[in-house]
Amino acid sequence: MRRSWLTALLTLLTLLALPWLLATAPPSPEPSPEPAPTPSPTSTYASPGEAAANAWLREEGAAVITSSEGSGLTADQLASVQWAPPVQASTWTESYLAGDLISPATVLSDTWLAPLVVNGTGVGALEIRLEAGRVTGHREVWIPELSDALRTHAADRFVLEEGDVVFRISGDTARPVGPPAHELLAGRISVQEFQPFVAARHSPDEEPLPESDGEPSRAPVIAAAILLGGVLALAGLLTWSRRPEGTP
Repeated sequence: MRRSWLTALLTLLTLLALPWLLATAPPSPEPSPEPAPTPSPTSTYASPGEAAANAWLREEGAAVITSSEGSGLTADQLASVQWAPPVQASTWTESYLAGDLISPATVLSDTWLAPLVVNGTGVGALEIRLEAGRVTGHREVWIPELSDALRTHAADRFVLEEGDVVFRISGDTARPVGPPAHELLAGRISVQEFQPFVAARHSPDEEPLPESDGEPSRAPVIAAAILLGGVLALAGLLTWSRRPEGTP
């Protein structure tokens, strides 16, 4: 009888303590969340063109630079060339060349300029030309000033012309970048004041107007008049030389 009483008491105490034991028990560990997927390298780029230019640089940039000629760098220096993020180049708009000073003067192009650096010093830029999202051409522009400008003023617009002529457009101001551009523009100038000079350099040379088919040429008439004048002068000279002596 006493043993059954103790058993009942222990059972009662266990039931009374069970809620307290459950409340103080450490929580079971939650399952760890699955790791987030690694973002694609292209997801950090602002445009497909920027992604394509950077992908080409990763795959072909080193080989293109080390095999470059005309840089003035040694083979060891070419092997140590690094590039900074490429900047999208611009071109003059047709409306600006036509004299419209209200519309934007430049528009972004399908060309990208990657600054080239050797041991922290700018040595030039790698021009990357795209078409339909694919790289169709490239060339090296060995102008140290261009590398410095691209890295320092990446937010500005860089108008790339033929002959390595580059102008940096910052707000309403145009500045030359590199010796070829300095030969055309000594210092900074407003984009509006620069327009006539840009338009003149991009306009084709004036060709002489062709002669109209309905208007006869005057060349035969002029030649006949000269010939007739010469004959009359010769006849007059012969007549004067044969006059009788004493005739005035």
